[in-house]
Amino acid sequence: STASASAGSSSSHSHPPSDDNTSSNPPFFYSFEFFPPKTEAGLDNLFTRIERMAHRLDPLFVDVTWGEAGTTAARTLAVASHAQRFCGVDVLMHLTCTGLTRERLAEHLR
Repeated sequence: STASASAGSSSSHSHPPSDDNTSSNPPFFYSFEFFPPKTEAGLDNLFTRIERMAHRLDPLFVDVTWGEAGTTAARTLAVASHAQRFCGVDVLMHLTCTGLTRERLAEHLR
């Protein structure tokens, strides 16, 4: 089971459907999902990739996975913050609820 929380809307671009779209040409939106790497080198590499992909491909948002039972909490927050602050892309944090008690879930959501 999963829950999602928005990390804010700092994006300088938007993707609303325009009036010139027809049923034969519906609006097309996409996002990217990232899982925080385990190493500092991997984290640096991911920051570079997110920046390149966000600027070249202009996704609607990026999704960053919050690992099972909060195991990647610090790295998830680092990746989400970097994407939002430095790449200008909206972020969705994908919270994996497996292994969390209701109390821990409430704690993480605060």
